[in-house]
Amino acid sequence: MITNENNMIPNKIQSRAHEFFAGELVFLHTDILKFATLISEQILDVLESFQPKNENSFQRIITRKSQIDLSERKIVNTISEILSKQPKAQELRIVAGFSKAMSDLKRLCEEATQMTCFSVKIKKHDHNHLNTEMLREIHIIGNYAYKTLQSAIESLDTFDLHNTRKILMHTDLDNECYASLRRLTSHVLEDTLKINNVINIILVQKSLEAINTYAQNLAEDILYIAKCKDIWYNIAH
Repeated sequence: MITNENNMIPNKIQSRAHEFFAGELVFLHTDILKFATLISEQILDVLESFQPKNENSFQRIITRKSQIDLSERKIVNTISEILSKQPKAQELRIVAGFSKAMSDLKRLCEEATQMTCFSVKIKKHDHNHLNTEMLREIHIIGNYAYKTLQSAIESLDTFDLHNTRKILMHTDLDNECYASLRRLTSHVLEDTLKINNVINIILVQKSLEAINTYAQNLAEDILYIAKCKDIWYNIAH
């Protein structure tokens, strides 16, 4: 089972924001970090929804979706207000970086929604030919993708550029996906009735690969913001 090891993130948002930014950028950074945390929690619940007899996660997913939508609208309004004041070049580049981060975070949310649909489909229609070994394949890949996302969110909070670079160098997921595909293929060879479940699980894994990619994109956004704010030097020293 995947656990949220970085549950401390919301408690340190404000102090880190004030350390790196000033004025309205403090609130923008804080709100984006909260938005990222909501999406991380959503993805965690989606992964938990694939576990047998874990129906409560669906209710949490539905409830949190409205929070995510409200948070997104608030951030969009904040960005619009900052841009309407014609910020200086450096502030404008930072806002552009935050906008890029928001784009990747919204894509993460879309992948979470798509995985929820697969989870419902598997639970309602394909459970007769489902076993725990097949579900385990989702959590193997999910664990990699979720950890990458958590690391990216932590870097967004702290601007730890060493950690950010490590995120961009992660390549373990590709090898794990190939290994998982071989194991899933063996289930089909044993029983062709399992093919629908195997296809759905592979599609879920494709969404998890996308989540891992968007998390790495988020790391690239962090590097862009850091360069705009000259955080490279400040953190190194």
